[in-house]
Amino acid sequence: MIQSGKYMNYIIETLNIIRYEVISRNKLNLTDDNIILENFIRDIMNLTYNYQLRNSNQVNKNYPSVDLIDENNKISVQITSTKSSKKVNDTLDSFNELKLYQKYDTVKIFILTQKQKKYSINNYDKIKFDINTDIMDFDDLYKDILYTSAITRKEICEIIAQEISKVMKSLGKDYFEQYDFKRILVNFTEADWLQEQDGYYLKIKHLFGYLPSHIDVLVDGSGVTVENHRTENEVKLTATIPFECTVIIS
Repeated sequence: MIQSGKYMNYIIETLNIIRYEVISRNKLNLTDDNIILENFIRDIMNLTYNYQLRNSNQVNKNYPSVDLIDENNKISVQITSTKSSKKVNDTLDSFNELKLYQKYDTVKIFILTQKQKKYSINNYDKIKFDINTDIMDFDDLYKDILYTSAITRKEICEIIAQEISKVMKSLGKDYFEQYDFKRILVNFTEADWLQEQDGYYLKIKHLFGYLPSHIDVLVDGSGVTVENHRTENEVKLTATIPFECTVIIS
């Protein structure tokens, strides 16, 4: 189906299409639960990390606090499109209150959009939780997939190819619509821009060293023209003033 050298590109391109649509739905306050998407992430995580995750609804409908559970490896996962510290703390509060730490050594939060740069997380005596490794998004998943075997990457590609249409339909989209593949999607605030003599700039490192073909800068959903300079390793964006934006590189 896909040549070995293209496995990572295919994985990044297709999963970022999903992430882009989840972000778009969030802007419309459409953050309802999506079991199809949960199971899709479950299958990819199982291959990537050798987990044995299953949907918690298989054990108990409306299972509290977490969406995916691996009873053998004692791992649980919350899948969410909400990236805030409050969401993480709410999950940990529930996990603690229900004493799920007696069943699971680890609780991970998988962010379907993009995790924040910093989190303020409550401390719990009986929950082992590391904000550096236990809060994940697609970018973390890509980096971990990169270090799997070619056979595993091929299997992940095959799952994506089989399920992508169903997942996109669950998000209210036809996968066969024309998409610009979204390989990197980053949110910036005004404070992220650095000042230089003639204005302000941002620098964004490429993932896996590819040369981007298209760059979108979105402000409140509208395209804004910003000068960009590309090298094999990074994109530099320049503007006369700093502003809050989302940058999409494909």
